[in-house]
Amino acid sequence: MTDESQMMAFPKEVLPNNDELVDQILKICADNHVVKIVLGESKNFKMEANKIMEEITPFKKVLENESGLPVIFEPEFLTSFQVEKMMGEKTNKLDASAATIILQAYLDRGTK
Repeated sequence: MTDESQMMAFPKEVLPNNDELVDQILKICADNHVVKIVLGESKNFKMEANKIMEEITPFKKVLENESGLPVIFEPEFLTSFQVEKMMGEKTNKLDASAATIILQAYLDRGTK
């Protein structure tokens, strides 16, 4: 999520990847007046789409269709590693922190 000025990213919550995921995202979007969804774009060290993208790309289309919102890819290269380096250890907040880094990178590029 962002602050009202869309300058700062912060974690909302980590949702389980199950049959209710899309509905939970749609509810969060509606409850928080979300205008755009940013998804991590996963690539390998050659900067090519990796196996994870085989699931993320169709998921992006479902989110776009179900929400009616633009869904934007933002590179997520080594964000989990960044979190581990910052925290000094693996943390149960790794996914939320990595997502925050991804969104903040998107915001910092000035693409609102």
